[in-house]
Amino acid sequence: TAQEEQTRLAIEGAKKAEQDKAAELARKAEQQRVAAELAKKAEEAKLAEAEKAKAAALAKAEERARAAADKRAAEDAKAADAARLAAEKKAAEQNAKDDRPVGPVASLTPDQSAPKADTPVIVADIPKQLQIELRRVGCNTAATSDTWTPAAQKAMELFNKNAGMKLDVKVASADSLDAVKGKQGRICPLICEHGYKADGDRCIRITCRKGYEVGDDNTCEKIEVKKPVAKREETAPDKKAEQKPAGKPVASSANTEALYARCRAKYGAAHASSTNPAHNGISGGNFAAVEACVARGGS
Repeated sequence: TAQEEQTRLAIEGAKKAEQDKAAELARKAEQQRVAAELAKKAEEAKLAEAEKAKAAALAKAEERARAAADKRAAEDAKAADAARLAAEKKAAEQNAKDDRPVGPVASLTPDQSAPKADTPVIVADIPKQLQIELRRVGCNTAATSDTWTPAAQKAMELFNKNAGMKLDVKVASADSLDAVKGKQGRICPLICEHGYKADGDRCIRITCRKGYEVGDDNTCEKIEVKKPVAKREETAPDKKAEQKPAGKPVASSANTEALYARCRAKYGAAHASSTNPAHNGISGGNFAAVEACVARGGS
């Protein structure tokens, strides 16, 4: 019995030791689980903080970009208003300025600023306003007038030709005025007078180097130096009178004077330079021609 009791106690002691060991293992496992869960929560909190910081940085960058865009828009609007005011001022000054005559060039530099499209136009002013617009686009070189002049009609023809339009040139109409106003910049090419050439929107004088001059085609041509022509010396009238054409019969004095008179009338004379009546009125330059005429019998 004692032996059995001892065996039973040994078995129970072994069971208790196993139970204690199992409990220790369970406790350690629980600690590991809790530690892992805490580590996971800490990592999640760290990631959330990083995402929050990233979102804040993006929002700040967007705010700066929006502020810069608003500033640029405000500056552009301010510049546009300044340009519009300057254009309106220039247009008003141009309309108030008296018409000036055309200078040494055949075409004026057009004013690039046109009146506003919504500006009311009085019907009686249409001819003059249309001529002003034609000048602005470089097609009108004449002084503007209150009436529709032939020069204005010619300017309208030039506009039609260069703008590819078929507006009525006989009358100044509101439709023609609107069509010309709608064109920006020069339409007709710059035409300069002789001795000038186009340089952008203006005419400048053509200059040639020494020894050259502007020719008919507005190019520099070499100046030809004309050599002086030696004048033929007049032969003494008495000697010329003694010369007789070879092979011709000697004519009488009356016939000779008649021949000289006929030849003088045919070839002309500048002044009387001879004491011989037959030679009177014959200049040295025409003497040979008259003599030849007399030799041919007046032909």
